[in-house]
Amino acid sequence: MKGRLRFSIILPLCLLVCWSLYYSFYNGHNNKEKIGLSTEEENYGMSLKFWDDTHSLTPYQLTHIIQSEEKYKPNIEITNNYPESNKYRIFFFMDYQQISVEINKKKVLYLDVDLNPFEKESMMFTLPNITEGRHDFVIVVAKNYNNPLKVDETTYSNYLIRRTTIIKGKDADPNIKFTTWKNLNKIQSEPKTLFISQKPTSDISDISNISKPNFWLNIPTDQENFAMIGILDGQQIDISHNFIENGEFTGYLNIPISIQKTKKQRQNLFIATFNNPFQRMEDDEGNLIDFFGFELLNKVDIE
Repeated sequence: MKGRLRFSIILPLCLLVCWSLYYSFYNGHNNKEKIGLSTEEENYGMSLKFWDDTHSLTPYQLTHIIQSEEKYKPNIEITNNYPESNKYRIFFFMDYQQISVEINKKKVLYLDVDLNPFEKESMMFTLPNITEGRHDFVIVVAKNYNNPLKVDETTYSNYLIRRTTIIKGKDADPNIKFTTWKNLNKIQSEPKTLFISQKPTSDISDISNISKPNFWLNIPTDQENFAMIGILDGQQIDISHNFIENGEFTGYLNIPISIQKTKKQRQNLFIATFNNPFQRMEDDEGNLIDFFGFELLNKVDIE
């Protein structure tokens, strides 16, 4: 009897903990007070909130629906939950192309925010004219963007990403040309980590953190379409295959990249891939269809 009683108590507690973790990950507001996180748990890290309660289909901020004549002015908030000051650079992408936004009546390609220990900053911004149909809107936040890497340093903790589906007027799939995976160099193996190297490979031990402008991008994929974005020193770079179609292959796709540097000193490179671009994460009733993930390149300097 005691064993059954103990089990009957533990199981609901486990379910409650799992739901709390899921909710904190899925909640577009990232509202820590709402899910009861303690001050101590908030003290380290950075957080990104993105919301527009007027146009969001659900409280989770995964889908924003705009009527054709409406203006779209969402909000963003960056929190520096560190005991030291940090610099943040915020990038904006519509359909995986870098765009300018208007903040305080000024158009900016990216936004630099300096935050003191445990400080946050919120702002409202305006997107440029959005065409009819369905779009993917992506925000990338980079911490201490221009700080050079140390030799043999590997870090993934410098970036935050937020992806939201925007539907203006009638919902319609965008007309995007995908490159088939069959036309790319490929290595069949277990897909793990996005990384660059000096040769096409699936071996993570060949990773390069400080690289020459010519290198190979090794992309893990598991039978999913994906989109790519890359930024060098604040400007989007041209990747020859921005959208990859893949419904069959599991492993690594290897793409040669050649970058034109704009400065003599090292420049920071950011690359990310996004699974199932332009696919909705919620249906018209607000039910969750899927939460599509992404892969982040570790922080890389191009010398």
